[in-house]
Amino acid sequence: LLPEPAFLHLAHATLSSLSDLLSDLLTSPSVAPLLPPSADADFAAGVLTLRLGPGRGTFVLNTQTPNRQVWLSSPVSGPWRFG
Repeated sequence: LLPEPAFLHLAHATLSSLSDLLSDLLTSPSVAPLLPPSADADFAAGVLTLRLGPGRGTFVLNTQTPNRQVWLSSPVSGPWRFG
């Protein structure tokens, strides 16, 4: 089992980078016109939320520190756990 400080560092760095990439993608000229203006990616308190608007749903990635996992909640495929 990965030590908690190492897990938290890696998880935060990964989710933060993913948030930056998603934010860039959502504002790119090739993707932005396909989504509602309210579509966004937000990373706060260890939770990455991707809102794609009505009909597309909201995806949530968050850390589960006790089991050293990252969980994904998807309106398309349901829950996933990565550890």
